[in-house]
Parts: sequence; C-alpha cells; structure tokens
Amino acid sequence: MIQAKFTENPESKSITLTVAGHAGQAPAGQDIICSSATILMYTVAQMAQYMYSRDKLKKKPHITMGDGDASITVKPKDAHYGEALHTFFVAQVGYSLLAHNYPQYVDLTMFGTAE
Repeated sequence: MIQAKFTENPESKSITLTVAGHAGQAPAGQDIICSSATILMYTVAQMAQYMYSRDKLKKKPHITMGDGDASITVKPKDAHYGEALHTFFVAQVGYSLLAHNYPQYVDLTMFGTAE
C-alpha cells in the first residue's frame, strides 16, 4: 500500500510531502497506481526546484527519492508561502483521487488531519 502524507509545520514554516510503499496492483513497471503516485511526487519535486531557482525558498528544498520511499520539504519565503502551499494542495488533490478510486492501494493523510 502507498501511504502519502501532507504536513505543514507552522513553527518552522515548512511544507512536506512523504510517500512510502508500493501499491502492489501489478508487477513492477506495470503498476498504474505506483506510476500515478510517482508522477505526482516528481511534479512537486520539480516545482520545488523551480521555486528555489527563482529565489522563492529560504533554502534549498530537501528532496529524497528512492524505490518506494520519497520526501519533499520546502521552506518558502513569506511572500511565496501561498504559491508553495498551492503546489502541495494540487498534488494532494491528485493523491486524493487515487485514494478515492483505489482505496485498497492508497492511504492518504491530508493537511490538517489527525493521524
């Protein structure tokens, strides 16, 4: 099962997306659920890099990507916090669609929800 989690830390003013696990819907390389989750993660990572290159983040984003394990954390500058949060919200909508359509393969923790 894929576990996607969106968190916002008001103290550090950071936004994080973590994704772990495999859907197991099909063999590796043929799993459309894993492919969908992966492209959403890559999209957020690319946007984080873009924001950094445009000097919209306080520091370089923390991005780790591995087989079945990924994390992205950004610390946006105050003037660009909304833009960063919007990027993560858009990805959250994508993960929400996956979790709704394939609940047996995707578990989602959205911003502001208890674990």
